[in-house]
Amino acid sequence: MVVITLMTDFGHSAPYVGQLKGRLLTLCPSAQVIDLTHDVPPMDVRAAALMMADYQPWFPKGTVHCAVVDPGVGTARRILAADIGGAHYVLPDNGLITELARRGHVQRVIAVNLERFRATASATFHGRDIIAPVAAEIAQGTLLPELGPTIRDWVQLPGLIAHAEADGWHGHVWLADRFGNLLTTIRREQLAGESVQVHVAGRTISGLQTTYGDRPPGELIALFGSSNYLEVAVVQGSAADVLGVGPGTPVTAFALSAP
Repeated sequence: MVVITLMTDFGHSAPYVGQLKGRLLTLCPSAQVIDLTHDVPPMDVRAAALMMADYQPWFPKGTVHCAVVDPGVGTARRILAADIGGAHYVLPDNGLITELARRGHVQRVIAVNLERFRATASATFHGRDIIAPVAAEIAQGTLLPELGPTIRDWVQLPGLIAHAEADGWHGHVWLADRFGNLLTTIRREQLAGESVQVHVAGRTISGLQTTYGDRPPGELIALFGSSNYLEVAVVQGSAADVLGVGPGTPVTAFALSAP
């Protein structure tokens, strides 16, 4: 049995997720299909690229990950199949691979030969008609070189991670989660010690907490979440609502004391 995961921005109000899973199970009945999320913010390739890099370590070697966050569906953009860090990925070539390739060992990336799909694939649903069949083939043992030529020029998203300037690390909010916590592109390894100051939406937060319950309800705090991103949160509340901000909001952080 092989695990196939799905990450999309489809939501659940339309039958797209069901069709995608049905196609996978028709082509690879022995697969265990796991829904990672279908609530990626619509067309938010940047958020999806960061999510993908975070969930990969929690799955067994050989897992096939499918990502369908594809604003350019049906255009000339390519579809990639990749072997990175012992897992396989099938995804559009729109930058989704950026953080995966930065963090993991890239063994091979190919551009899927789309000619054999042109007669049957819908122009607006490549997830069902191309990505799912390719994932099923990989799950059943097809090697990447059989699916298309090896490439090195995949699309990369600029500014996906925080960068250092004289006044600290500059990043941005990439996700407001269901609880209103603001996940930033600043990572734990970029800051040293607990004496940290964070600036966001005209507010300053001094120091880092360890948990969401370390301070009184209603207080604005900063902490590192389970994926090692710096988060801005409100204890028992929503930082997104309190600050009135969301994805794209600039965030600056710096360590007050040297490592």
